[in-house]
Amino acid sequence: SNQDLAFIAYYIIVWSFVRQSLTIYLLKPIARHYGIRKPAKLDRFAEQGYAVIYFTALGSLGLWTMYRYLPTWYFRVEYFWINYPHWEMIGTLKPYYLLQAAYWCQQFLLLVLKVEKPRSDFQELVAHHIVTLWLIGWSYL
Repeated sequence: SNQDLAFIAYYIIVWSFVRQSLTIYLLKPIARHYGIRKPAKLDRFAEQGYAVIYFTALGSLGLWTMYRYLPTWYFRVEYFWINYPHWEMIGTLKPYYLLQAAYWCQQFLLLVLKVEKPRSDFQELVAHHIVTLWLIGWSYL
């Protein structure tokens, strides 16, 4: 719906601010504390540090959401097929999906706009982001 798209657009901006804030105020000072001085190394440390923080936080949130609200917790896969197809999405899962979509859209924009220095596997990374967004989109529908 339009509200879902507005949610995603809003959180693309939020993720951008979170990323920049963590980079400037947390990750680069940590890198400097441990003797990293070259700008390229500082940037790389911050990029990877942000990824670690993001995936730890959202991975934990995803596990908690599954544990608390979904019958499929801990590989109880028979619930994938009970009452299939599942057209209704529980309220706590929807924001999680949309947050993930916003994150991957934001990361895709960073790649396309070349905000970060392109890596040697740039084309593969772009393809990965396109496939990830496609999977999130179709599984959400």
